Formats: sequence, C-alpha cells, structure tokens
Amino acid sequence: MVKSKVLVDLLSFRSSGLSPSVKRSILFHYHSLIILNPDREWVFVLEEEDSLPPDLSGFEAVSFIRVKKWPGWIGWSLWYGHRLPALLKKLKADCFFGLGSAAYIKREGLRQIIWLPGKRGFSAGKDQHAKYCHKRLKTTLVTADLGLVFSLKTKEILGREWPGTMPSLKLFEGFEQSFKPLALDEKEEAKTKFAGGKEYFLCLDGKGEAEIVSLLKAFSIFKKRQQTNMRLVLTSGEWIKEKLSFYAYREELSLTGDLKQQEFRLLLSGAYALIDLGSEFLIDLYHAFAAGVPVLAAGKELTKEPFFPALFNAGWLDPQSMAREFMTVYTNEKLRFSKIESGNRYWTDHKKDSEEGGAFGLL
Repeated sequence: MVKSKVLVDLLSFRSSGLSPSVKRSILFHYHSLIILNPDREWVFVLEEEDSLPPDLSGFEAVSFIRVKKWPGWIGWSLWYGHRLPALLKKLKADCFFGLGSAAYIKREGLRQIIWLPGKRGFSAGKDQHAKYCHKRLKTTLVTADLGLVFSLKTKEILGREWPGTMPSLKLFEGFEQSFKPLALDEKEEAKTKFAGGKEYFLCLDGKGEAEIVSLLKAFSIFKKRQQTNMRLVLTSGEWIKEKLSFYAYREELSLTGDLKQQEFRLLLSGAYALIDLGSEFLIDLYHAFAAGVPVLAAGKELTKEPFFPALFNAGWLDPQSMAREFMTVYTNEKLRFSKIESGNRYWTDHKKDSEEGGAFGLL
C-alpha cells in the first residue's frame, strides 16, 4: 500500500522573523503529528546549509530534501510559483505545510495548511520573504485550506482586512500535552543541568537589547537586596555573550543553546519562575501553567489577557518594579503557590476548549 505524503516547507524558517519559541513549537507540533500519523510519509524541505532539526530526525517515515534557493524576492517568487508546485506534483503529496505563503498550485486532493506570522511577519520591512508573503496574503488566504495564526490579534486583523477569511483561520496555541510538574529528582536534574545545581529564573528568547539590559539591571538589584544564590538562565543567542563581559553577576548567569524537545521541557518545567518580557506569543506561558511554574510578566499586552490574575505583574520593563516582583516570588511562598494554582486552573479549562481541530483535524 502506497503511503500518502505530506510535504513540509522549512526554507522560510530562517528568514521568517518568528521567535525561537514559536519555531520550536511548530517543530514540536510536526514531531507530534508524525507520531500520531504513522501511515503517512513526511518530506521536509531545507536549504542546503541548514542543519537537520534534531526532533524530526530518526523517524523511518521522515525524509529530507535539500535545495538551493535563489536570493531575494525573485528566489521566493520562483520557489512558490514554480519549484514548489513542481515538487508537490513529483512527490504526489496530498498535504502541504508552509510558512507565510501557499504554493501556486490548484490540484484536487491537495490540502494546504499555512502558518501565518503575526504583525511583524507581514510588515513590508527589509526581509524579502516577509515582503513576498505580505504582497500575496490575500491569495494565500483564498488558496489555503487552513491558516494557523499565533495570536488572537493577528486573527482579528486578518479577519477585518480580508472579510470572509475568518472560517479558514484558526488560533494555533501549540500545546505540548507532556508539560507537567516535575518530580523532585527531575527538578534536581534540571537545576544541575542548567544552573549549576541552584534554583533559577528563566527568560526565554532574547528580545531586543533594551529588554535584556532592563532584565539584567533588575536581577542585579534583586541579588544585592536578597543575597541569594538564585541564578538567571537565558536562552538568548551568542550575541549576548559580549554584552556580559562587564556584568557584575555574570557568574550567576547561564546561557543555553538550541535544545531538543525533551531538554527544553526539563528546562522550563524545572524553573523557579518564568520571566516574560512582552512576547505576543503565549505558548510558553501556557506550558509554564501546565508545569506549575509561576510567571513573572513584564509586558503591557498581557494585562488584557483573561489569565492576567495568575501572573506576577512586573510592570513595563522597569528594573525597580521587576526587582520587586523577583523579591515577591522568591519570598512570598503563599502568594507563589496561589499564582501557580490560578495558572493551572486556567490551563486546565483552556486546554479543554482547544484540543480539537487545527492541523490534527485536517490530517
């Protein structure tokens, strides 16, 4: 029996402007789909120099195709208009996952599921992929069987600007069902692996330099006042290392590189608290709720969310305010556990409303 084929386009991952959290969540989602659909063959398209995603390797039903794409607008136009449709026909794929743009192809039996970036991803900025996707957004919305968006704001904007597309748009929240509170031995494993055996605050995905500087200032104030061995773990890239050479508490910081799915789960679930610097994507906050990790939020937008009472509100990137919340979450155990319980209740209720449909429903 010939297996049906799913073609997944990873060419645009590098230039998409999506945060590492969202890219990681998309790859986790593919990992889950592969496991849940053993009767399908999965083909992932990468650029020649890209490394293989570790969580997608090792499956018998997964193969990879490397291509060399022409640079700039012309390269994307050739890819979506000619090379990608030709590849879909050659493989006889019956499902396509893309990022930002659908393929220029109409074929009976082919379903196109497209991840649609947020406001930044659609802005006509310097990135040629974003420009291309922005230019042909209406065509993508009409062509795609399903558009997966990462925030309600994006869904509202697209629905307002392109009336009639709302039935084909779905909020993707990327829940990983395996996030849960760690046992004591797992907690110790996380502390040993990521923070030298100490408790740690965790901040995911380095934002701009101003946000990181505010966070480091707040951590310095906290350390001076509390005299604790608490550490700060960042998942920021290599760029931040040169900024830390003169930081007084650089020995109390840990930087992680890219992590496999299981390692990331351990990192987040083992944190004393998660620090959010204003991400528009809420995936990791939901995972923190599921893992029993309190969230310290320093973003304006989160004040509008229904789960805001479950957060420690650190103000808008003010070091003094953030430091006060560091102190609160560290010293007030009763309030800390109350926030954890509130977050877990929200997660439990919200998960029930979000389990059906989406990409799982189309496969």
